Amino acid sequence: MEITTLSTHVVPSAPSKAPSSENKAVHKDTEQTPKQQTETYSPSKRPPVKEMSAEERESYIEELRQKSEKHFESLKNLVRKMLEKQGFSFQDVQDGKIDWDTFEVDEATRAEAAANIAEDGPFGVEATSNRIVNFAIALSGGDVEKLGILREAIDEGFKAVKDIFGELPEISLETQRVIHEKLDQWEKEQRGQDQPEPEKTVVS
Repeated sequence: MEITTLSTHVVPSAPSKAPSSENKAVHKDTEQTPKQQTETYSPSKRPPVKEMSAEERESYIEELRQKSEKHFESLKNLVRKMLEKQGFSFQDVQDGKIDWDTFEVDEATRAEAAANIAEDGPFGVEATSNRIVNFAIALSGGDVEKLGILREAIDEGFKAVKDIFGELPEISLETQRVIHEKLDQWEKEQRGQDQPEPEKTVVS
């Protein structure tokens, strides 16, 4: 099983000074762009993949993929502008020609990036982790036995970004941690392990 968009979800938080970190009737991911990049995020329910037909699930996955690509393109444009202002390109990033310790980010880009990774931003921990978790659940088809493969693919995505940019910033590590927490929670729910214990009746 291959997850083709996972690396795009973690790129937002890769460079330490660049920005870090679904839908039928069952999902809502509010996106607004009033001026520059003021997208907002609202939590979405987990996709009821077991209730979907194969066609509905494929449509849902494709919708998530398109949204992911939209977010990634927005991020790429932000990073590209930042790089070009200092005479660099994405190829320079891949070739390791940029010293991120001395790389300067202009105030406009810094403000835009801060808004993106804020708690209610499109690349914040909650928004990014939810997109990846919902995508993984949809790919699993509701089969918790496939989560091991998906978890490995997710971690490989983070590792791929680390191999390119070096050590990941805290927000990326936090996103990775929250993703696994949410997958663990969903697995427990599916296995019926997260049900409250029945009240005990005391017979006197």
